Amino acid sequence: VTSNGCTATSNAIAVTVNPLPTVTVSAASSTTFCPGGSVVLNANTDPANSIQWRRNGTDIAGATGTSFTVSDSGNYTARVTSPAGCNATSNGTSVILLPRSNASISASICLGQTYTFGSQTLSAAGTYTRTVTAANGCDSVITLTLTTTTCQTQTALGSVTGCVGDTVYVPVTIQNGVGI
Repeated sequence: VTSNGCTATSNAIAVTVNPLPTVTVSAASSTTFCPGGSVVLNANTDPANSIQWRRNGTDIAGATGTSFTVSDSGNYTARVTSPAGCNATSNGTSVILLPRSNASISASICLGQTYTFGSQTLSAAGTYTRTVTAANGCDSVITLTLTTTTCQTQTALGSVTGCVGDTVYVPVTIQNGVGI
């Protein structure tokens, strides 16, 4: 400071600029998987830094380790804090949980008949399930509700079998205007 020709200097203040921490996230396996699957994400950072895992920008309670196992879709990041209090957020890792397809079908058969459901031959009413691999590679479940009905045999103009309520067409030959 200079005043009226006189100069004075204050005491020196030391300023420390702490570097920002760095962090990258890597996946231990594929980040696209079927229900029941998971992927381990690893945060690579200085061991002195604290870590908070986030999904879609929101902290995940209790997820503070260098590794985190993910089983849901979302964009995952790791936010680190250095001992000096500086923060950094990792690159985002997109995780995709493929959908499971479920389908329900109904069928009806006459008592004594059979219904083929995959490799099963069914003859009793009930609910049956079958697991198949869908186009996306995930297991899908098909549920069949099978009912049975009482059927009748009509013997007029020959033997015709059908279920009660069915419309049955019987071929008839016409000769000289008369059905035979």
